[in-house]
Amino acid sequence: MSTESEIPMTVFGLPALGLILLPYLLAVIVNGLYPVMSWRIWENNNSYYWPGKKLQENIWKVVSTIVLILMLTVFVFYFNTKFRLNYPFWAIPFTLVLIDFASYLFHLFCHRTGPFWKFHCHLHRSFEEMKADKFVLTQPEIIAGFLPIVFRSLLSFFLRLPIEGLVIFEVLFAVVNIYNFGLKIALFGSESFLTRLFNRLFVSQVRAQAHIYGKGLEKNKNFGQVIPYWDSFFGTDLESR
Repeated sequence: MSTESEIPMTVFGLPALGLILLPYLLAVIVNGLYPVMSWRIWENNNSYYWPGKKLQENIWKVVSTIVLILMLTVFVFYFNTKFRLNYPFWAIPFTLVLIDFASYLFHLFCHRTGPFWKFHCHLHRSFEEMKADKFVLTQPEIIAGFLPIVFRSLLSFFLRLPIEGLVIFEVLFAVVNIYNFGLKIALFGSESFLTRLFNRLFVSQVRAQAHIYGKGLEKNKNFGQVIPYWDSFFGTDLESR
C-alpha cells in the first residue's frame, strides 16, 4: 500500500468529498453530544427533555471545545483523503472492525485507568443527572463525550486508514446511539424480527443501558460500541438485571 490514489471528485455529478464529509461531521456531532444533549423518551415519562437550555454560563467553553475537536476531525479527513494510499478492497471493512475493536479497548481503558476515568465518569454522571432533570452542561462533559472521537481520529491519522472506514464507523455508531438512548426500549417490539436483527448486528439497548444506568459491577461491563461480540469474546458482557 505504498502508492497513493484519490477519492473520485464527483458521484452522480455531486462533489464526492462533500457527500462523505457531511455525514461524517453529522455523525461525529451526534456521537460526541448524545450523552449530554440528546432528546430522550424515558420509560416512565413520555415527555421530551432538552438540557441545552441550561447552557448559559458555559456556552463559550462548550462551543469552542466542540469547534476545536471538529477542526481536528476535518484535518484528519483532509489528510487521509489528500494523501490517500492505494488500499485493497478489504481495507474498508477491516478498518471498520479495527476501529470498533480499538474503541472497545479504549472504553475499557477509560474505566480501568484513573486519569481517563476522571473524564469518562462525567458521561455516567451526566446520564444520571439528565434523567433526574438536574444536568448542567459544562466543558468536562463535552471533553468526555468527544474524547473517544479524538482517539479514533488520531488512530486513523497515524495508521493512515482509509477514511471511508472511519466514516462508516461513525455513522453506524450514531445510529446505534440514537436507537439505544434516544428511543424507547424495543421500539419495534422486543421479539420482532427487526429488534432481533438489530441486536445480532449491533450493541443492543439492553446491554448499552445496563452499562450506563447500572450500578457497581454493571458499570464495568458491556464496553462494546457497534459490534456486539467483543464483550462476549473477552468476558466483559453482562445484561441488565
